[in-house]
Amino acid sequence: AEPPAIARAQAAVDAWRELASDLPARAAACEAAHRAALAAQKLQEDYVAAAEAFDKWHAEVVALLSPPATAGAVAASDVLRAAAIAMEQLPVGEAHARAAGVAARQMATYNIAQNPSVLTLSHMAAALDQLRNLLSALHAAARDAPTNATVPTARIVAALEDLAAGTKLSPSQLGGELGLVPEHVDFLSSEMDHAMAPKSFDPFPADRQPVPALPLPKVTLDLRAHGLSVIEHVNKARKEPNNYAARLEADLTGAYDSHIFTCPPSWGGRKLRTAEGEPALHDLLRTLRVAPGNLPVLRLVSALDDAAQQLAEELGAGAASSTPLVNRLQARGTFSGSAGEAVVYGVRQPEAIAAQLLLSDGDEQRRNRSFLLNGELKVAGFGLADHPEHGSVCVLVFTSLFATPIHEPAEVECQAEPSELFMRIIDAIPSDQARDIATDALVLGKKVKLGYKPGAVDITVTERDGSQRCSTLKWA
Repeated sequence: AEPPAIARAQAAVDAWRELASDLPARAAACEAAHRAALAAQKLQEDYVAAAEAFDKWHAEVVALLSPPATAGAVAASDVLRAAAIAMEQLPVGEAHARAAGVAARQMATYNIAQNPSVLTLSHMAAALDQLRNLLSALHAAARDAPTNATVPTARIVAALEDLAAGTKLSPSQLGGELGLVPEHVDFLSSEMDHAMAPKSFDPFPADRQPVPALPLPKVTLDLRAHGLSVIEHVNKARKEPNNYAARLEADLTGAYDSHIFTCPPSWGGRKLRTAEGEPALHDLLRTLRVAPGNLPVLRLVSALDDAAQQLAEELGAGAASSTPLVNRLQARGTFSGSAGEAVVYGVRQPEAIAAQLLLSDGDEQRRNRSFLLNGELKVAGFGLADHPEHGSVCVLVFTSLFATPIHEPAEVECQAEPSELFMRIIDAIPSDQARDIATDALVLGKKVKLGYKPGAVDITVTERDGSQRCSTLKWA
């Protein structure tokens, strides 16, 4: 070749080398932009749904803590009752705020700057802080409320008599000498100056009136949100057991008095009688500090929620016998691998439920703890019901794999982000390997088509170059 041709060829090679070095970055940027465009609408919808759920929950709790304008007085017991219900509801609001936070962080990852709701994360955080402070103030006010209104009356009468006798002034004159405002001086004059029996003096007549019970609005506990919060605490122990142990030790140090355990305020503050006392805590801390951690994240499945709720309601109703776990699972789908359930009484707060199950107080085999820290278990269900003796009963159900059947054919195609129908079909497939084929491809931004009919599924993955690969799974 002639030198000019060689020079042109060399220039072309150099240009290609320079361009080739930029291609991976450009391809990654294009891939990110493509995935962002696909994810934007879904993430914004997720944020709006979480924000609206939080707003509705917040309005209900504020209404619960706001006495009617016509209420002249509110009994301290009613204030404590309302505060207890609100405290039980607090994890639900926290769960909605966390869901919004997850969507917001994912939007930031995709450089989606627009906030799709007027309710920001900072607004939610401020509202939660305000409610916590309000609950603390209500507890303090109810605790300090006088239980016997005649005590201050007797003291006031005795003090006025002593002062009047010592100064030889009438009560109204004494009030003037003490610098009381005219309204108070007039009150003393009308009530005591001419009274023949000062012991009948009643400065607080309203305190003698019966206080009607405060009608509390019905606030339904969102069991799904509550369960998500419980599982979040369990996952912290499974993922980072050392960090969980450190926090638990800080929260529960000094909470035991022999066999009496006083729950921290964030757990409701109840006193519980334990079988072992503090040694159960020390045993749990030792276990967590040598645990390997990084166990698979548990995921809630609606069918397992139903199975757990069935047992919770049976136990709460005092049934002579409860439905076996296998029967409850088989009535709702197909499970494989390991399966088990854990039950705890007397606590409702998500953090308390997780901790009490991990403590496994009184059980030498620590069966509840072994279920929660079993790496083979990957899906769970949550149930909670009232209990006549212990106040509440909570049930967690676990399995390695659970498939919830769909009884009619269904077809869906997604890219980057799964739709609700996509996840329903995934949850109906009784195979981890088949599920991974579909979900892994979706995570990589590939187009995935699921063709489902009872007993079989076709999975078609379309690559970015247009090529396809298909997999079929059939089961009985």
